[in-house]
Amino acid sequence: MIDKRLTPALKDGKIGRADLISILREAEEYTRQNLFLYSTSKTHAAQLVNVNYVRQQLKKLDREDLLDSPPILDLPDELTLSDVRIDGEGTNAALVIKAVEGRSYREYLGEEKDGNLINRRYQIVEERAVNVLRVRSDGFTELRIQSHRNTSDYVEDINKMLSLCNPIVEALKFKKASVTKVKEYLWVQRKELKNKIRFADSRYRNTAGSVMTLATGSEQKNLYDDEGSSASIDTFVKHEGSYDRSDVFWLKGSDGPLPSRELHTIFDGAINQFAVTMSCTKPDFEWVLGEIRKLNES
Repeated sequence: MIDKRLTPALKDGKIGRADLISILREAEEYTRQNLFLYSTSKTHAAQLVNVNYVRQQLKKLDREDLLDSPPILDLPDELTLSDVRIDGEGTNAALVIKAVEGRSYREYLGEEKDGNLINRRYQIVEERAVNVLRVRSDGFTELRIQSHRNTSDYVEDINKMLSLCNPIVEALKFKKASVTKVKEYLWVQRKELKNKIRFADSRYRNTAGSVMTLATGSEQKNLYDDEGSSASIDTFVKHEGSYDRSDVFWLKGSDGPLPSRELHTIFDGAINQFAVTMSCTKPDFEWVLGEIRKLNES
């Protein structure tokens, strides 16, 4: 998209800087992310979605450009603020803070034998990672960390992002919003939700520390179609077990036009964490997040 469409269009003057920023917001803020849910008071949230307050905080940092003319960053060496804005109005208003960093990975290419030596070859792959913090006017907050290829530990990423945002958003005024209730509801109501979700590989843990893991026979199979597996899960959970990891596919068109494709989410890790494992459109992303929030607050 960048090489074949955006760059030529910019050079030809067919799109302007504001258009490019808008395209980037749509294209990169909903891509392979681990989400961490938080909440804050409505009073605090109302302050944060006030553009005058945000401008005042940015002025202290000499970074009003983030609000007026967001910089377009490529692969910065460290996590760097790139966009601050208020989306929506009234009860739909939200403060959005975006930060970008360059990541690099070693990608294994193969190995060659040279006498008694084996030479392994790797190539360095560079990736532009985008993190987003969004605080809605009612206090519901999501922190999106673009997923890593080689780790499932996001503590450092969370701390870096919150520290970067702290002059604007005080991290201490937020508390984690657990998704435990969502994992439980999805399984308990699995029969009623059979036209909306499909369960894949899942993991369960009890108070004694025992772990039970179940996997489907193929990618398209539904775990709760297997009566033996379902009964095993119900029995395990009944005896002080919990839903540790849930692999869920939201079925295409299960709510009218949305989602527009099958979407994969994984509930695993921290109590307020889940992952959207693929790139998706803004409407699809907002739909899944809305479903999870609705179930969590029911």
